[in-house]
Amino acid sequence: MFPFRAMPEWAQWIGNALPLTHFTVIVRGVILKGNGFFDILPKIIILAGKPIKLTMKNLIKPAYALCLVAIVFMASTGCGKKSTSKVKISEKSKMLMAHNWKLDPNATIKGTTDDIKDTTGITADIKLEGDVGAFANFVAETVVFAEDNKDKTKLSYSRTIGEGILSSQVLGYWNLSEDESSVIMREWDNVKGEEKPPVTYKIVELTDTKLVLQKEGDSAPNVYNAK
Repeated sequence: MFPFRAMPEWAQWIGNALPLTHFTVIVRGVILKGNGFFDILPKIIILAGKPIKLTMKNLIKPAYALCLVAIVFMASTGCGKKSTSKVKISEKSKMLMAHNWKLDPNATIKGTTDDIKDTTGITADIKLEGDVGAFANFVAETVVFAEDNKDKTKLSYSRTIGEGILSSQVLGYWNLSEDESSVIMREWDNVKGEEKPPVTYKIVELTDTKLVLQKEGDSAPNVYNAK
């Protein structure tokens, strides 16, 4: 079957004159896309105003009408609809969603130097202060966990680097692992229009004021403070 919009314009005119074209659009909408009654109503109105001229009409016309009634019933009662049930939010998820989490550069660096000390025995005391510290705080990322505004069956997040007009933002979806020991984040690829492979972060610590996440494969965690 060729895409309707890819057909020559004269063929589209002929297709729009045929009741079967609109009937097919209704069937595909309900079965494949989960369209509701009001989504398919325009096509039903078009069909209602078109004469149905088919061979063997004594057999086909009643069947045609019966199928249309069945499809309208499915659309109005929810059969074929996409799931609209909201995602379940646990207490731990609520804690993540309660704040905007700002990366703490010095606390994160300390975690890295502590890891160096544990593995090599070398003590490294590094602290960002003054203009360098201020710049590090400015560009440090802020992560926000929330429900998705468009799809209530999903949880979404934003990761913002910088502040104001100089900031850049990444969006994606997230969920907790089954044992709620990790948060799984899937960045959205705007170019491809799909989710990137999931990245798992172990929740090392989570309180009302502090969040510590360790990316799978990293030796040291990232430390965030509640804003």
